[in-house]
Amino acid sequence: MNHATFYSSKYPTAKNFLADKNGTLPTTPINYEATPNALAPTNYYGTRLNDKDQIHVSLPINFFVAHGISVSVQPYYEVSDFTINSISRLREGYTYSGNQLQEVDLNGDGKISSKTYQNVSMPARSINKQGGVIASIVWKEGHNELEAGYWHESSSYTLQTAPTKLLSQSTLATPADTDMSYNYTTLQGNPYYSVNYTGNYNLDSGFFRDTYHLFNDAMSLEAAIKLVSDNLSGVSYLPGSGGRVNRNFFAPMPHFSWSWQIAKAHQLYINAEGDFRAPGSTNLISRYSATTGKISISGGNPKPQYAIKEELGYRYSGGIFLVDISLFNFNISNRLLSLDTYVDGQEASQQVNTGGETIRGVDVMFATRPIFHRFSPYISFEYLHARLDNNIPSTTVDGVTDYLRTSGKTPISTPKINGSIGITYNEGAFFLNASIHYTGKQYSTFMNDESLHGYFSDNLAVGYHIPKFGVVKSSTFRINASNLTGQYSRNGNYSTGTNARATTGVYGHMIASSGSPTYVIMPAFSLMGTYSADF
Repeated sequence: MNHATFYSSKYPTAKNFLADKNGTLPTTPINYEATPNALAPTNYYGTRLNDKDQIHVSLPINFFVAHGISVSVQPYYEVSDFTINSISRLREGYTYSGNQLQEVDLNGDGKISSKTYQNVSMPARSINKQGGVIASIVWKEGHNELEAGYWHESSSYTLQTAPTKLLSQSTLATPADTDMSYNYTTLQGNPYYSVNYTGNYNLDSGFFRDTYHLFNDAMSLEAAIKLVSDNLSGVSYLPGSGGRVNRNFFAPMPHFSWSWQIAKAHQLYINAEGDFRAPGSTNLISRYSATTGKISISGGNPKPQYAIKEELGYRYSGGIFLVDISLFNFNISNRLLSLDTYVDGQEASQQVNTGGETIRGVDVMFATRPIFHRFSPYISFEYLHARLDNNIPSTTVDGVTDYLRTSGKTPISTPKINGSIGITYNEGAFFLNASIHYTGKQYSTFMNDESLHGYFSDNLAVGYHIPKFGVVKSSTFRINASNLTGQYSRNGNYSTGTNARATTGVYGHMIASSGSPTYVIMPAFSLMGTYSADF
C-alpha cells in the first residue's frame, strides 16, 4: 500500500533552460509561480498538487506434487487511483466535449456570453485495476528440467478529466475532488466532461521451457517459447469521439540460452530471444481539445513492435576479481513511439510505427570481492552503436505525405557511451556506497538536429544494520544523498520530436518543425533518511 502527494514539474525547452542557467530571462519561466495570477492560472504552483494511492496484493503458492514435480501458482492484483490537478481558462460558447460544442454557463449568471472567460479546475483522475495469475508445473528428472505454464492478465484503465469544476478566480483555490457541488453541467443538466474514456486489455500466454545440463552441469542448454494473445479495447464516452475500438494481436516469443563453464572461474554464454510489445489500449482512443473541439490525440492503428535480441558473453569469477564482458545485437521492427503528426490537417499526438532500428554494442563490468574484508570497487562501461533503418513519414507544409531523411540517424535517447565507477565499504554493521555515473550525448529528435549533452551524476549512501531486538529480526537505517556536487543540468528527454528545424523531405517538399523538445532537469542536491525492519 502506498500513498503519495507531489507537485507536477515543468519541463523546459533547451533555449529556456540555458537562458535560466546563464542568468538571463527565459521566454517561458521554468518554475511555477508562488502567487496566483488569474490571467495566467496555469503558472501557479498551487494548482499542480497531485495525489496517488496504490495497493498491490500477491499470494505466491509453491508445493510439491511428487518426486521431481512441483507446482507454482501466483495470483496478484493491483489498483491505483491517481489524480493530476490542472487549471484551464475557458470561454463561454467555446466549451467542447469530444468534437461537439456544449452550452456551459461558466460564471453562473444564467446565460452564455462569448465575452466571458473563466478559470476552471480540470482534475484528471485515472483509475487502473490490474490482476492476473501465473501458474506453472516443473518436472525435474536427471539432467533435464521441463516447465509448462499459463499466464492470464486483465487490466482496466479509466481516465476522467472533470467533471470540470468551479474554482476561486482570485486565489485559484480548487475544491476537493469529491465535492460534487462545484461540478459544471451543461444547460441540459448533463455533467461537463472534456475527457472520459476507458482502455482495457486481456492477455493470455502459454509457455514451455526445457533445460538440459551436460558434463557434470558444466554446460547447460535452454530452449523456451511463449505464445501471447492480446486483446485490446477502448471506448470514449464523449460525443463524436469514435466510440469503441477493438484490436487483437498474437505473437510467438522464442528464447534460447547456452552456457559453458570452460574452467573453474571461466564461463561463456549465449542468449537469444524475441520480444513483443503491443500498442497501449488507451492509444486507440482519440481525444479532443476542450476549447476548439479539434483532435489533440489521435487514436491510431499501429502494428505491434517486435525485437530480436542476441548476446554473446564471457564471465570470470576468480578469488578476487569479477569480470563480465558481453556483445549484443538488437533488431527492432515497427518501433512504437508517440509523435506529433497531422490528422485531417490538425496537429495531434499519435502512437505510430517509426520503422526499424538496429542496436549493437558491448557491456563491460569489472569488480572485486571485498579487499581487506571491507572495500569492493567496481567499474562498468557500455558502448552503443544504434541507427534508424527507415525514413519516417511526415505531413508537409502543403498537406501531402513526404519522408524525413532519418535512415542512418541515431535513435532518440540512445547515448553512445555510459559508464559508472563506485565503491562499497563495510565495517561491521556500518556500510557505505558511493558512485559516479556518466551518460553520453543523446539526441532529442529523429533528424538529430537537437541533442542533450553528456552529464555526470553522483550518489552516496551510508547506513547501519541494527542488531536484532525484540520481535524485530533485522533493521537498517540509511541516509541517501544524490547530486552531491549540486549540478544544474538536463538529464533526460521529456518530450521529443521528429525535427526541431524545418527541413526538405525525400521528395522535395518542405516539412515544418515539429516543435522544440522539452527536458527533465536533474534534481538539486537532496538528502533522505530511511528506516526499514523485518519482523
